[in-house]
Amino acid sequence: GEVEMAVRELGAGRVLYGSDVNGRSFASQIGRVLGADLPDADKRLILRENLRSLLLPALQRKGYRA
Repeated sequence: GEVEMAVRELGAGRVLYGSDVNGRSFASQIGRVLGADLPDADKRLILRENLRSLLLPALQRKGYRA
């Protein structure tokens, strides 16, 4: 319920996926998001779109084309 609580309190547009790579497996951490009781659109925001929107302006300034 932690993912659902974060989305309820912050909104899906303000939650980022984090793997805790040194302490947890990627599969278990991604599974927490994929298994959450959330619409697929919210899961896409958490797993991809939110970080992309944060990084894209800086990458575009460096010549990256999306």
